[in-house]
Amino acid sequence: MANQTLTTGTPASRINFDSATLSGLLNGETITINGGHLLIDGDVRWGFNAAVFDSMTISATLGGSVLIDGRNVWEVPFSASTGNVPAAEAVGSNAVTGAGITGELIAVWATGALAPTAAAAAMPATGWIKLRSKTGDFNGVTVTLPGGATVTCSGNGKRSWIHAVGEEAGSVTVPRLGIFEALGDWYELGETNGADDQTFQFPIADNCPAFQVETAAGSGVYEWWLNGGARWGAATVYIPQDARGKYFGMDNATGVITIARRATNACGFKPPTGCKVRVGNIFLSNSTSTNFALNTLNATLATRYDFTTTAAGIVNLDKVSCNWYVSLTNAFEANLTNSGILQSVIFSNIAATLTLDNVGIGLNSTTEFTPITVTNCFTAVDFNKVRAVRYAGAASGNVVNTLTDVANYTETDCQFEIFGSTTAVTRGNATIYTSLLTRLVGNNVITRPTVIGGFIGIVTCANVTLNDVRYADQINGTTVSTNALTAISINTGCVNVKVDGFSNFTGLANVHPYNGIVVVATGTQGVDVRNIGTPAAPYNCGSANATGVGVTASVMVDLALRRIYLQNTRTSPLSIANTVQNVIIDNVWGDGADSQALAGVNLTARGCRWTNSTTGQSSVYGRHWEDAFTSTTAGRLLIAMNEPLAGTADQCAITSGVAAFTSGGQVAMPVVGDEVIWTMPYFALGITALTNANPTVTGTGATFVSGNNWTNFYLDFQWDTGSGFNGTWLPLNGATLNGIGAINPATGVKLKVRAQTKTAATTNALTYITIATTTNSTDQQTQYPLPRTELTITGFQSGSDVVVFDATLPSSGDGSNVLATGDAVTSPWIFDYAGTPEVTIGLFKNGFTPTYYRNIQLGTSNSTLAVSQLEDRVFA
Repeated sequence: MANQTLTTGTPASRINFDSATLSGLLNGETITINGGHLLIDGDVRWGFNAAVFDSMTISATLGGSVLIDGRNVWEVPFSASTGNVPAAEAVGSNAVTGAGITGELIAVWATGALAPTAAAAAMPATGWIKLRSKTGDFNGVTVTLPGGATVTCSGNGKRSWIHAVGEEAGSVTVPRLGIFEALGDWYELGETNGADDQTFQFPIADNCPAFQVETAAGSGVYEWWLNGGARWGAATVYIPQDARGKYFGMDNATGVITIARRATNACGFKPPTGCKVRVGNIFLSNSTSTNFALNTLNATLATRYDFTTTAAGIVNLDKVSCNWYVSLTNAFEANLTNSGILQSVIFSNIAATLTLDNVGIGLNSTTEFTPITVTNCFTAVDFNKVRAVRYAGAASGNVVNTLTDVANYTETDCQFEIFGSTTAVTRGNATIYTSLLTRLVGNNVITRPTVIGGFIGIVTCANVTLNDVRYADQINGTTVSTNALTAISINTGCVNVKVDGFSNFTGLANVHPYNGIVVVATGTQGVDVRNIGTPAAPYNCGSANATGVGVTASVMVDLALRRIYLQNTRTSPLSIANTVQNVIIDNVWGDGADSQALAGVNLTARGCRWTNSTTGQSSVYGRHWEDAFTSTTAGRLLIAMNEPLAGTADQCAITSGVAAFTSGGQVAMPVVGDEVIWTMPYFALGITALTNANPTVTGTGATFVSGNNWTNFYLDFQWDTGSGFNGTWLPLNGATLNGIGAINPATGVKLKVRAQTKTAATTNALTYITIATTTNSTDQQTQYPLPRTELTITGFQSGSDVVVFDATLPSSGDGSNVLATGDAVTSPWIFDYAGTPEVTIGLFKNGFTPTYYRNIQLGTSNSTLAVSQLEDRVFA
């Protein structure tokens, strides 16, 4: 045995794996790095020191580094040759020569071969040579190889790939003084041709977890396609042919990849013709002592070659195709970029920002693991363009992406999906998560997440924003009622959660959630759901197995539902229990015929579309006014006879007599002289007139007689269209209501309604007053304004001037780029804004240097900017 120890080299001048310094390294032997620096930039099985390595250990006290580098390797095709294949040479030979070119040979491949041609064998007639590096243009050049063989090059070639293989159960140990990096480039597998059952040749006989395909020919924009493992080509069709089917199948033994399978068991999306297909060019494989020439995949993750980072090392992987187990605990820094990873990654207690950028996590066979697990990362976690799939949604709690105890999570354009049970396309359980977020703190923003086959669970989190969620109930097929889901679940004490936008994945029909879009429960505070569908194009809840409810809420406070436009709900747009308090409902639509009851406490509903329920509700307080459209031409104002709270005393007041609320949705008014007045707290928009139809009053003793006379009551009203209430009580009937004339739908109308008892009766009670309104399909699309967003600036010196500039405008000196100012203010100071501006913050105070925080992109969630100022030591 010849286990190796490296004590020399620098990051700029490393010891190469194929150098004479490591001569004698055998398969399965270890490498210890005591202050040394190792470079692998060739194939470990076929280079000068051909050996599958076992564990590599970087000294905790002396440090060192390992770099696997695929950024210089080339493959050059040839169409003719002479002589015999040369033996591998030590690094530095640079013995490939020709007219104006040089290169360093790694090995020679015959056309179509997975392994290189053995040394001393006759040169293949056609094939390609792999070069550790090269200079010059090889196209058409006759090249001499070490030992005298020649090839006639038929092209300049392209970036090639390198293959690093570790022995199972081995590990790379990276301490705080150590760095492990695998830095590659893209390797092109070919182009799509639009044919059925198109194949690509993976360069090695091993699993390819994922590769990238251009979205359109020549676009230069790529997206991840994942290995479908045993889901590919199964008799039960798990993978569809629509946009959800961007998967491939693979024969690991031959390296043959297939897309758009159609010959049998058809599956898989077919891309357009001419799209490039590429993969990270560093292939990380496993092997065993049984046969070091064979690539293996152990069913136990921890048995695969992996990492030991408990002493806080740095690990960076870029453009790798990785079948090692990426499990990093207590690493100081971890960055995983532009890479395809097999099945599962785990990160725990990462000190610096954890970054996964442009990563695909695919399958192999039937092995079943959680693709992404992140725990105890309190600096920040940043996911961008990550796509991951789990083999099965079979057991309760199966998750694709799970984050627990994390701060400042940012997710952008990520797609998490999960297949059905082990035997069926449908889920085997209803508690199946694409993302499970538990105890997230700080500022957490998730933008354009794609949710397929499961749901997003948000548990005991603070400050989470979901922007533009894209959803499909299953990877294949339409929505089912089996193990049905609500797409987004917010519960168990969450605080400040916003859902801004929701649609079907790529616009597919009938892939909606069956139960609902959002469910909120269990002690949550501060949920804002908005911007689902539009008035002109409401979100379609499905033509089969329709979505039951848009939003369901119970056991929470501070719920805001704004601009949610739905059609074809199975039951109603909302289900709000009387255990929900402080509810704003603006512009929430269902179908006009949907019967909608609202039991929330301190609730106001404005500009909605449904048919209001007029059944009295138990233990509902502070809910008095509602307006809704029942069709494109008609609507109604609704007054609910619920008892006021302190915060709604200006909306409902007993002004005389012994009237009392029953807590069953009625006001009892048994005595002559009892009087109750209801005052709208807002102007109802989108209404063009109050309809010439007598109001509908439910209760006892409230049958219309004439004028303002109702069997046992007098009912009157006042109106205000912007200049204050008219001041005179008018009879509450259709003619008088309609007689106030046309209403500007952009500014609206509000009413004050009075009920007085005229005939005593112990049974006198009012439940609802419904006033008909007139509208049209255009004006009822008028929207109530959204609240502004706040940036809180903290940490500056008391008495500072704060200026907020529009960062997209030049500084003209005339103040035209100034958005807001604060003179001699104290910390914190709040800048409130609309939209998503890009700003620069300036801080100014005598005795301190002017300070600027430039080009800050603000979002739609409240955020905080912590600042500091330096003392001006030359200030006089």
